[in-house]
Amino acid sequence: MQLWAPRGVWSTDDSWWLRELKSESVPAIAANGADDSSPIDFFIDRKLRNMGLERSSQAAPRELIRRVYFDVIGLPPSPETISDFVSDPGEEAYENLVDRLLHDPGYGEKWAGHWLDLVHFAETHGHDEDAIREHAWQYRDYVINALNDDRPYGRFVEDQIAGDILYPEDRWSWVGVGFLAAGPWDSSSQQGIQDGTVDKRIAQMMDRDDMITSTMSTFTSLTVHCARCHDHKFDPISQEDYFSLQAVFAGVDRANRSHDSDPEIRRRRKTLEAALDRLEADEWPDQYMNPHEARSLFIDWLSEKRKAESLWMALDRESLSTRSGSVAERLEDGSWLFSGDHAPEIDSYTIEGYSGLDSVAAIRLELLPHTSLPHGGPGRQLNGNLHLSELRVESIEDGIVSLHELRPEARSDFDQQGWDVSRAVDGDESTAWGIYPEVGEFHQAVVDLTDPIVMKPGLKIRVSLDQLHGGRHLIGRFRLSVSDRPSLPAAAPVTAALRPWLEAASIPQADELLPELKSFLKTHIHGELGNLPSQTRAYVATSQFEPVGNFKPAREPRPVNVLKRGDIHRPGEPAEPGSLSCLKHQPPRFDIPASAPEGMRRAALAQWLSDPENPLTWRSIVNRIWLHYFGRGIVATPNDFGRMGSRPSHPDLLDFLAGELIRSGGSLKQVHKSILMSRTYRQSSAERADGLSVDPQNQYYWRANLRMLPAEAVRDAILAVSNNLDRTMGGPSARHFIASRGVHVTPNLDYSGFAPESPENQRRAIYRFRFRTVPDPFMKVLNCADASQLTPVRSESVTSFQALALLHNRWVIYQSQQWAQSLKNQFPDADDQIGHMGLQAYGRSLSMEETRMLSAYAREHGLANACRMIFNSNEFLFLP
Repeated sequence: MQLWAPRGVWSTDDSWWLRELKSESVPAIAANGADDSSPIDFFIDRKLRNMGLERSSQAAPRELIRRVYFDVIGLPPSPETISDFVSDPGEEAYENLVDRLLHDPGYGEKWAGHWLDLVHFAETHGHDEDAIREHAWQYRDYVINALNDDRPYGRFVEDQIAGDILYPEDRWSWVGVGFLAAGPWDSSSQQGIQDGTVDKRIAQMMDRDDMITSTMSTFTSLTVHCARCHDHKFDPISQEDYFSLQAVFAGVDRANRSHDSDPEIRRRRKTLEAALDRLEADEWPDQYMNPHEARSLFIDWLSEKRKAESLWMALDRESLSTRSGSVAERLEDGSWLFSGDHAPEIDSYTIEGYSGLDSVAAIRLELLPHTSLPHGGPGRQLNGNLHLSELRVESIEDGIVSLHELRPEARSDFDQQGWDVSRAVDGDESTAWGIYPEVGEFHQAVVDLTDPIVMKPGLKIRVSLDQLHGGRHLIGRFRLSVSDRPSLPAAAPVTAALRPWLEAASIPQADELLPELKSFLKTHIHGELGNLPSQTRAYVATSQFEPVGNFKPAREPRPVNVLKRGDIHRPGEPAEPGSLSCLKHQPPRFDIPASAPEGMRRAALAQWLSDPENPLTWRSIVNRIWLHYFGRGIVATPNDFGRMGSRPSHPDLLDFLAGELIRSGGSLKQVHKSILMSRTYRQSSAERADGLSVDPQNQYYWRANLRMLPAEAVRDAILAVSNNLDRTMGGPSARHFIASRGVHVTPNLDYSGFAPESPENQRRAIYRFRFRTVPDPFMKVLNCADASQLTPVRSESVTSFQALALLHNRWVIYQSQQWAQSLKNQFPDADDQIGHMGLQAYGRSLSMEETRMLSAYAREHGLANACRMIFNSNEFLFLP
């Protein structure tokens, strides 16, 4: 180990966390009697005896079962469950109870909440543009499922750093990489600042810094991020180590990624995408199809296209006018082309002409790309997009204009998310059809008339294309045609390269037709891709995503240098992907080729972290589990094992638990069970004079700690007691607010106005939508974590604001009314109603004095208000 003796900073004495795990034998446990049968108790008792103390007696069965239920699944036990356990609180019954709870789905839901705090998970970006991440909830569901399945902890670690690389066939592992994307993201810098600039490089470096901080704080409990500008001042972590970790994440960003859960569909998609890549490189995709097969398919396709095209007819003597006065050029193929320059903010195009058909039942609008348009069009906006607000169809006869109703079931070959083609015929000018990000491509929309227009001599058809979104979201090139048949499909338009072949008398051999066949195969493959089942989307760390503005995926890992004093203007030597030099279980720099894909870097780090020889990973997680059962970790600073953190109170116990986790194959549930079965966990929380005089902070666990329920457990307990709890698992998060458009990107949120009776308000708190900069005030006042910060331990406070919230919050009032009504429905007698309040809320019968006081209060203020008093009581809000 490197020492900084001259500076007096790095020293081996403070680096206990670097030592190998110590495996201490505990054979003497059995000799100490049945009461001390747990290895955990052996280590705790040894320390207590040295201090002249002993453990407290076991908690009363009613207290113990309430504690176990909330600690394991975050919900209260039913009165019937409590009664059964009180009547038989023996060792076997208790173990059965523990096993049952560890297999309850609520276990994953409860403990996922601790993990999401730790990784600062939220479903918005944060910063000044706090936009919503529509698919971030998938990572939350991954954590819940992984914990319920007791996924080995080493695999759990690997999933979250490189699951998409190490386990590509697993339907969940690729979502696990949402861990790296869980934190804040500066969208204004990432999307608005141009690539290659100093400011953009700073934004990318800071994004990687958050990934490093999350990874190393979470999995190794070290403050590696403190070495960004210089060697760590207190721990043996060099600046070179820090930038080696920067190099690990140099090829990924945070974005929505699509994925196929079905392996067969995934393989088919990869085959098609690989063929497209070859075609884009102007190469023939031999592994997909040979040219002779492609020619045969092309001939069949032409035959079908000729039939389909024969059903559409261009308008005779077609003319075009625009609201803005913009002029379009009529091209040989019958399309209209607007110049890409000097486009107005909004516009409306009007096309008039005659039809030789007996009737007009449908309108087809083709959007065509062109090299003169931004990004090839077909829109005139700088990103190639367009927004068609409304399409209107009229007929003109003898100067009389008639508006014709359109069917709402419009069809298109592609819709921009949130801007589908039905919005162009909904009568609402504030909605529109868009095609982003599929710019530079042909697109098509088909609209049916509710009643066909019967054509007569001299009757003119007028089609208006209103584009009112603003920002130059205008159509750049289009073609219009009509049909007398409704319900025709919207197929991808025929490309310019293939259109001449629709009229060709004969088709050359494959070798003479290669350019056209390549163009045809592109269209064909795009069609095949479009017919595949929809992909699952998740917000994860990825290098595969659609560009947005200046936010583009890295084709290869971005260069990372060791920055002198952390200054982007003072680059030093290039950084090699690696980890920490102070740990010797693996080489600090990864043995991977410089040209290796970025995923190989993350995979190497994932395996470095999950190595059973890495003492940090295993000590860190068992310390976190211990913390949530006892209110304090064996190391009281769970995110900092370094010199500025706390030393372990029981280092031998910490190593024993870490070793047990490794020996069990990484079973977290086994660690949970060991803790729950210990007599140390089952102690009473009653104070004792001898303990208070020797160990007033209870650092050595001579009794259980009295703990306040976390915000989520308070909310879930209220729902459970009022009999309104919805145990539905997974899926998009419940939004307990009314959102309206804000000044900029961040919306305005109204939590108080959201209907308390809404079904979304009855789901478990783990499924609530977490907004980073605008948190739920009710949850915040109950000490919920700040999603902008890593939160290994929540602050615990008791304030008047909490009491006021529990008295006056609309949702709490509604649940109180629901509980009161439930009691009245079950028990007509008022005394029985009061009696069962104690059983349902506290798991015990009320005393005579409590019954008298509560009955008097209910008579004066109503049963619902008495229920509200119970929700605000210490016994309801604290664990004994």
